[in-house]
Order: sequence, then structure tokens, then C-alpha cells
Amino acid sequence: LSSSTMLPQFAAREVAKVKERQTQLGGILPGLEGHLHGSHDYGENAVNHPLQKGRAPPPQDKPLYKQPWFFCVVALLLWIVFGTMWYGFWHGFSVILAFYYHVQAGLSIGFGFPGAEEICYKDPSQIASPTVRHYVTAPGMQFPPPSEGGRGGCQAADISKAVTVINIIGGSTIIAFCIGVLVDSITSPAGGWYKKLIAEERLKHLHKHRNSSPVAWLKINLMQNWVRAVGCAWLWVVIGILYGMFSDQSMSFITAFYYSVTSMTAAGMEGPATIQGSPSKPVSVEELNEGHWVWFVLYSVIGAPIYGWALSAIAARYVDWVTKYDFDSTLHQQITSDEFKITNYLGTPDSSNGASDGEIDMFEFVECQLLRLNLVSVSHLMQIKMRFIDLDIDDSGTIDKDELILPGGVEQPAHPGMSYALDALKSIHHEIEDMRDARSKLTTEEKTRLNDESQALAKEKTSEAALNKTWGRFYRQAWFKCFCVFAIWVMTACIFYTQWQQWGFWQSLYYSIQAGMSVGFPLPTEDEMCAKSTIVGRAATFIYPEGQQYTPFEQGGRG
Repeated sequence: LSSSTMLPQFAAREVAKVKERQTQLGGILPGLEGHLHGSHDYGENAVNHPLQKGRAPPPQDKPLYKQPWFFCVVALLLWIVFGTMWYGFWHGFSVILAFYYHVQAGLSIGFGFPGAEEICYKDPSQIASPTVRHYVTAPGMQFPPPSEGGRGGCQAADISKAVTVINIIGGSTIIAFCIGVLVDSITSPAGGWYKKLIAEERLKHLHKHRNSSPVAWLKINLMQNWVRAVGCAWLWVVIGILYGMFSDQSMSFITAFYYSVTSMTAAGMEGPATIQGSPSKPVSVEELNEGHWVWFVLYSVIGAPIYGWALSAIAARYVDWVTKYDFDSTLHQQITSDEFKITNYLGTPDSSNGASDGEIDMFEFVECQLLRLNLVSVSHLMQIKMRFIDLDIDDSGTIDKDELILPGGVEQPAHPGMSYALDALKSIHHEIEDMRDARSKLTTEEKTRLNDESQALAKEKTSEAALNKTWGRFYRQAWFKCFCVFAIWVMTACIFYTQWQQWGFWQSLYYSIQAGMSVGFPLPTEDEMCAKSTIVGRAATFIYPEGQQYTPFEQGGRG
């Protein structure tokens, strides 16, 4: 095998950048022959071309319109404007109502009110557009109503639904892109790697004083991402509860809590009711205070990312806890012969073309373990080395501080917590030196014994990892644990709904999954049991006795 077959081939855009840099330096960058598509057109003597002294111009910041967040904002605004204009034209909604309907439908919240079919039952004189009126009133445009075995509605509603499908796909894509940009900026900020180290060391420092200082205990918890995320989520739920209970929507505490959670999770199972005033009274959709439409949209749009943040933070904490074992196991597993062959191409690039000397140094070992732990890719490693060669102007194999730190820029002040990181690294280096000193004092017999123990541990870890992947230990695999948790969750919900709502098994299963997974189909509803006369058992004590029924809609309540 040659190095050109083992190392990755780079895309044309990367090749163009490297060639441009090579031109500035006066020759081909050493060590990259054969790894760039189209790089073979350099002459044989191009490698030995003397490198010119000088620096490449410092990198320039991207223009505003090329920033990822700018694309997010523009795409989101265009999507909102298009949807608002469409629903305002087709359904005759006001700007605020059209904005509400577009966002809650396009972001898959689906409060279900108002519905697309309402246009089919409007007075034709209230439909301004002749085109829309045609698809409502023309012969053959009305569908059979439920009383005749149909679903009701009309062709105009179906056209609106088709546009809504496009809005949902577009809105979900835009929101996913926006969340990706936001998460990347939060989880991978400039200097994030050493800031994370600083945070970890500050946390260790605070742990030493947590028993003697309540402030230290509070700081420890607030520094943890999952605590901040869950705290923000609960705060937003409380705000939703206060709105539901003290606004014109007249929700009970449980209904307000239900509204808050299902809005944040995009289930949308408790939408706005057309009641307002003090005392409340029923009103039409057009008469309802437009502030309610704005609130429902903003609450969901802000709440959904907060809920996603909380979920991801909890999941990340769980994954960190689970992967500690996998990390240790992988680190101690034996390196295969195939991995050892590839390791010969790691480390410092040279002209050996991967010829094995039977040994690897610490640099090669670290790169190999990073690859085995899936923390980096071969392509990334090679691009990092290309960057080193790019900065190593005189091909000395080292880079001085002036070449490396902020070329062409102003050096930034040190981070206020840098002492924590430096102390931690010094401590780690002292531990490594102590290990080396202890090893140097061992006798030959002791070194042989330690080596045998290390190999035995590696064999044990390798055998155990292989065994855990077989069907004989399926109960240790992640998919089985996920399946068990999912099954317990579904069966618990089914048992509750069959006992409380007194539905059949399949109806309970349907409701458990569609509600629990934030699908939010409008039928059946949990309020239906309040109008039944056949409920028995403990649930009946919360329906039939006096005082258990809420104010009906006709009297200005939510029922």
C-alpha cells in the first residue's frame, strides 16, 4: 500500500485553497504529494523549490450576508411572510390570525383551531376572493358530510392543506437548520475546548468548599448545563400556567399545566378558546383579542427550543454516564493488526510510505486512540497536519509563537479563569512524570509482570467487548434497554387510559402513543368523558358529584 491509498483524497475546493497557498510559498507543500486531486501536474523539481519567506495575509471575517445565522434569519422571515400572506388571502384571516395559523401549523404544533375546513362553512358573501369562493361553492367542490358517511370539507380546504404540507416541510427544515447553527455556536464557541477545561477545574475547586458554603453548592449546580436547561424549562412552564389561569382563557390549574407542556413539546393538545371578557363570554374567531393569537405563537416558538435544550442536556448527561465504561473498555482493548498498519501512517508525515518499524510513538498512539474512540476522523487529522505544514514556512518541523498566535491580529487578554486550566495541566504533567520515574526504577522482572498484566487486561476487555455484541448478551445492548423503557412507558399509559377513560386497549394504545410522542391528533379528547353517563369506578367521583363540572362554553367557560 502507498500513502496515497491510505490517506484521504480532498475535495476540489480544498485543493484550490492548498494550491493557492503553495503558489504564495513558491512551491508544493512538502508531504502532500499524491493526496490532492490534480496535484500531480507539478514538476518533479517543484518539491525542492526554495520556500520564500513571508506570511500569508491574515484571514478575513466573512461578510454579514455569508454568516450562517444571517441565512437563518432571512429564510425564517421569508417563510413567515409567505405563509402569513397566503392564509390571509385564502382564509380571509387578519394579519395576526394568519401569522398564528401559519406558525402553529408550519412548526407542527397543530393546536387544531381554527381548522382549515372552517372556510367551507363560511357565508359566501364573506369570502372576498372569487377564486376561493369558486373552490367553496362551485358544483362538486363540497365533500360529503359525516352524516352521509364522509369527512366533510371542500376543495378550498384541501388546497389550503396542500400548502400547509409545504409550509410544514419548509418550516421544519428551516428550524432544524437554525437550531443546528445555535447549538453549534453554544457547544463549539471560539476557545471552547480550554473554556470547558476551565469550567471543569472550577467545578472541582468548588466541590472542595460545598459543605462549608451554601453559595458554593449553588454555583456548582448552576454551572451544570442540565440544571440550567431544566430550570429554564420549568420557569417557562410556570409562565404558561400563570397565563392560562389568569387570562381570559379561564383554564384550571391542571388544564393550564397541560397547555404549557403540550405547547412546548409541539403536541398542541390545548389550543385557544374563543372566550373573553369579565365575566367571560363566547365570541367569534374574528372577535377574539388578537393578543391571544400572538401569545400562543410566541409561547410555543420560545418554549420548543427550551424544551429541546432540556432534553438534549439530560440526554447528554446520561450518555456521558453510560459512555464512561465504553471509553475505558475501548482504551484497554487490543489494537488489531489492521489498525496497527494504519497507525504507521499517523504521526509525523515522512517519506517511509507507511513502512513499519514495529513501533509507534506517543503521537501515533494518541491519534490511533482518538480514531478508535470516534472522537476524530482521518480526514480531520490530515487537514490538521496540512495546516501545520502551511504554517511551518521554513520546513523546520516546529512553529514559533509569532507564527501561531493570531497572525495579523491583536492578542486577546487572558481568560480570568486560565489559572484553573494551567494548574490542572501542570498536575497532569506531574502525574505523568511520576509514572515515568516509577517505571524507570522497576526491575526487569517487575516490568515483565506489569506488561503481562496489561496484555491480560487488554485480552479480557477485547473478549468482553466481542461477547457483548453477540445475541447471548442482547440484554446489555443499548437497543434492548431503549425497547424496555419504551414498552414500560406504553403499557403504563395504556393501563391508565383503559382504567380512567375506560377506552378499549387499541384506543388507549393509539392515544398513549400519539399524545406521548407529541403528535397531537384532536380525536379522541380527554374531555369527552365529562359528557358520558357510563363512567364507573373512581373516575366517576370526579365527574358526577356536584362541583366537579366546569363552566360550559355557552356560559363563557372552557367546559
